[in-house]
Amino acid sequence: MARTDGYVMQHRLMVAKALGRCLLRSEVVHHMNHDSRDNRLENLMLFATNSDHKKYEATGSPAPIWSL
Repeated sequence: MARTDGYVMQHRLMVAKALGRCLLRSEVVHHMNHDSRDNRLENLMLFATNSDHKKYEATGSPAPIWSL
């Protein structure tokens, strides 16, 4: 789950802990309020791919694969 420099982004770590598994490289964590510093679980959603994330941003669909 770490970047090439070894750092794990906090929002990805939060969702991984909530799911009880590591996130796949293809999975994208979205901040609902668009504030990247707000890593509360209530503010995070997980999408299977960046394509799904972009479609959601544009149309509200597809649904995330995880959210609280």
